Amino acid sequence: MVINKSLKTCIEKNQTDFLSLHAELLLQAWFANKMTIPILWIQSGKRIPEGSLNRIFYFLEELEHHFLDRVGGDYSSLVEWLKEYFKRHPEVSPKERFRALKMYARIFRAFGLQHEFGKGIPR
Repeated sequence: MVINKSLKTCIEKNQTDFLSLHAELLLQAWFANKMTIPILWIQSGKRIPEGSLNRIFYFLEELEHHFLDRVGGDYSSLVEWLKEYFKRHPEVSPKERFRALKMYARIFRAFGLQHEFGKGIPR
């Protein structure tokens, strides 16, 4: 396994603050990447390829079972609604597209993050 030199130095010097920050930034980048792809599909009128759709469902399940239970609140119904939405996409109304974006904005806020698409979306 290749380890970045500065990361290796931090491990050797037991600089856990940097390591925690590095891990947090990696998690945020992973999260933002996984969230951005479905947002692009929500805005698109094209049919989602089966492989992409499976990855979206897998990510939503990961969120529900491993992350959202830790931030508090009931997100199960939100995740279930999004799964149903993606099963019907692109045969959805503009109102449903907007609702899907609002739900993604809620997930971002649950993690303490703000995304450009969510700035104009009311809570």
